[in-house]
Amino acid sequence: MPTIAKLRRIYREYPRQFWLLLGASFIDGLGGALPFPFFTLYLTARFDIGMTTVGLIFGVFSVSAIAGSFI
Repeated sequence: MPTIAKLRRIYREYPRQFWLLLGASFIDGLGGALPFPFFTLYLTARFDIGMTTVGLIFGVFSVSAIAGSFI
């Protein structure tokens, strides 16, 4: 079975609302992760702090986000 036919079959198995939510979740994930490289550049240029410090800041942010997800 060709790949395109498989993809069409999979697409038709799920309702349109599923694909809409999947796309919205993807865009939301991009919006949450995409600013991090630019935020790194901003912190190093604006506040003149090293990349190690920025890494520690992001590490604390990540650990607190994981801990907060359980609450």
